[in-house]
Amino acid sequence: MNKGTPPPETAAAPDVKPEAKKEPPKSAPKKELTPAEMQKRKKMLIMPLFFLVFAAVMWLIFTPSGKDKEKEAQQAGLNVELPMPKDDGLVSNKRDAYEREAMQQKERDRMRSLQDFSVQLSEAEVSTSIPM
Repeated sequence: MNKGTPPPETAAAPDVKPEAKKEPPKSAPKKELTPAEMQKRKKMLIMPLFFLVFAAVMWLIFTPSGKDKEKEAQQAGLNVELPMPKDDGLVSNKRDAYEREAMQQKERDRMRSLQDFSVQLSEAEVSTSIPM
């Protein structure tokens, strides 16, 4: 039939742009947040931030400094500052403690009597060596 004009259905199509047909669907109006929801969102943002700050502070506090690392490198071998064992630890029961205290008191009395005896001897030597 008509060789020069396209059929009516196709003639209307080129006039309409495809972008105009695709209008973005209208989004729902933004919902107003209640104070409780705002508080919850703030907490969800602030708590991880506090955790990161806390972790950074703990890391700064407990990481060894350069001096500590050098000290550890020097003492990599044997620990030369071991404490010497002492026999003066806690006594296992009261009777042993009282007996130990009594023996120490006797020893002190003996030493005191020996000192008194040495003083008497020195006085006797002084009195006999110096004639008056």
